[in-house]
Amino acid sequence: MSLPAFSMQNKAALIIGASHPIGRAVAMALAEAGANTALATMLPSPREVAAVQACGSAIRDMGREGFAQTID
Repeated sequence: MSLPAFSMQNKAALIIGASHPIGRAVAMALAEAGANTALATMLPSPREVAAVQACGSAIRDMGREGFAQTID
């Protein structure tokens, strides 16, 4: 999805819930628009941690910063 009028170049975005499908989609769309991202999950289960880290990895593969962390 490319929206030329929606540029996030040189911006940062915090996405809480990036381990779930909607949060991941938001994170990926913001990264595609040029944002560097900080991704978070509030659930410390191994599945949630792996999901948020995978999202961060996918964003880094796009050439953006994608920092992933578990928060409380």
